[in-house]
Amino acid sequence: MASDQPITEHNVSLVASALHNLFPTVPSDKELDYIWPHPPLSVIDCVLSLNRNYKDFCKPRVKRFAERHPEVINLDLLQKLINRYPSPFEFSKEELDYRDKRRSQTLLGVTDFLINIQERFDGEAEKIRLLQWAETAKPQDWKTLRIHGFGLSGFQYLRMHFGAQTIKPDVHIRRFVSQVLGRRVSDVVALILMETATTRINLPLRAIDFAIWQKSASKSDGTLCNISDNSN
Repeated sequence: MASDQPITEHNVSLVASALHNLFPTVPSDKELDYIWPHPPLSVIDCVLSLNRNYKDFCKPRVKRFAERHPEVINLDLLQKLINRYPSPFEFSKEELDYRDKRRSQTLLGVTDFLINIQERFDGEAEKIRLLQWAETAKPQDWKTLRIHGFGLSGFQYLRMHFGAQTIKPDVHIRRFVSQVLGRRVSDVVALILMETATTRINLPLRAIDFAIWQKSASKSDGTLCNISDNSN
């Protein structure tokens, strides 16, 4: 089991030093592979990434949806398209070639959440309102969503999609931190240590997350995103 020992100055320093040695040149957000032009594509990407291979499974489906529905440029339109089908599952099968009832409900739940939460923010463009949400949200806010199958890592990845400088504690981040400390760590501990360490040495969180994912995935079986869907 992962250890939830207290966050210490020594552990933060170890992670910061490892990051500094691993990234002598600072990665850029321009290198990110998952940035899409419209919010609906970001939401689909985020949900389809849960415990799935990104390059072989998720990305082709998002691209195909974008090609089939260039008119779906905001979340209201995505919501309306989903609701045209008898169920979210039927939408998922037809539009995403994804036969998972639970994930189809997660997709609708995340879409509904973002439509509602952005009303709290100003800005003419949906992306501007979602950026404000992503930057002001906190990791612990994931519990307030109460969306089955959508846990901390998925929530963090959603924030990253809309511009927040943070990380998702997926299997690659947890593995990196665990190797540095010589013990297994939980999602929460990995997240806190990475956010604290990268801030201390002034590294961009999203780019670091992506760079670690690339390095780790290249050594394993493909590019499994493996974002946890633990919502407990």
